[in-house]
Amino acid sequence: MSKYLIQGLIALALVLGIVGAAFAVISKIDAMTERAASSARAERDAYWKAEIAKSNEAAQAQISQNLRETMAAQNQAQMNVSAAENRARELEIENAALPDDDACGISRERGRLLNKR
Repeated sequence: MSKYLIQGLIALALVLGIVGAAFAVISKIDAMTERAASSARAERDAYWKAEIAKSNEAAQAQISQNLRETMAAQNQAQMNVSAAENRARELEIENAALPDDDACGISRERGRLLNKR
């Protein structure tokens, strides 16, 4: 074999070795970049999942508070309605107990009952 052919083959082998090494380095860098990006995405997702969980917890607490306040207001309203109904029954009983005279208009006693409402 000729000296130039051997030198050419050696040069070709070196170039192929360099290209192979460069490809391996680029592959390693690409893998490192992908791992770093994947790790960053996982950290970002974990952060936002925690933020969403905190937000949901706060919203749930507010809903619970609103429900307690609504139930308390409803109970108070029901007690007010019951008291008004009881008072109306008492006034009807008092009105029925008054004498029924044939006078025209409302008697003084019945007028006083109206003022008690």
